[in-house]
Amino acid sequence: FCLHPSSSAQVESNFLAAAAEDCLDTPPMAADLSALLLVLLVCVTYASIAPLIILAGALFFALRWLVLALRYLYVHVPRFDSGGAFWYLLWDQAVLALILGDFTTLAAVALRSGYAQLPFLLPLPLLPIAFSS
Repeated sequence: FCLHPSSSAQVESNFLAAAAEDCLDTPPMAADLSALLLVLLVCVTYASIAPLIILAGALFFALRWLVLALRYLYVHVPRFDSGGAFWYLLWDQAVLALILGDFTTLAAVALRSGYAQLPFLLPLPLLPIAFSS
């Protein structure tokens, strides 16, 4: 809620437009994106150890999508446009999360004496690297 002092002489359309511009709320994109990346990292990393975490992650992403869609469409008015500059950072971090998840899968298979499967899983961390460029 934004209040601006005004006198009777200053009640012009330009002042009201400037006051409304001052009240626009910029969305906290960094906080939203970091929370999404953290949940993606946890879900991908622990999916091979505890597969039910995928359901919790899917529920989180579904609810978060609804909340963020409504918030960014109807509540917040951005003052700037990054032109998609956040996408490259998000993509690199998501690929890193997939690589860490692949290493977790390899470690879980190796610790459970799955040596017959291990040679077939060794190229697994290399696949996300191919998509990182």
